[in-house]
Amino acid sequence: MRRSKGWELLLQRLVRRISDSGDRSRGSVAAEFAIIAPVLAFILFAIIQYAIVFNRSQAVHAAAREGARVGSLPSTSSSEACAAAINALDGVNFESTPSCTPDDDCASTEEFKVTLATSYTINVVFFSDTINLNGEGIFRCE
Repeated sequence: MRRSKGWELLLQRLVRRISDSGDRSRGSVAAEFAIIAPVLAFILFAIIQYAIVFNRSQAVHAAAREGARVGSLPSTSSSEACAAAINALDGVNFESTPSCTPDDDCASTEEFKVTLATSYTINVVFFSDTINLNGEGIFRCE
């Protein structure tokens, strides 16, 4: 069977249209990417900063628990409990030195509580804020 020239012309026009539309859309894709790229970069850096803040918050809570654990032992004082809590934060960098607030010794209560407080500055591209990180650890006295 022989093809008719009408079909051939129709296929040629269709192929030309498809190939021409790709050339015209390249500029619009670049413009759209230029608009969206900064937004995506901001979201990426915000996620990274959130992860860092979460890590620091967990470190403060773990250090407070360590201080409470040491303070709950019968032969330790409140100052030793705070020293243990601050020493547990050796590998973590903060802008300010964490403050430690212990409860009374185990002689007067059944539980020993240590509270740590510090601050951390979040820096994302055009946004900066300082937040307070607080941790609390409670252990039963032995």
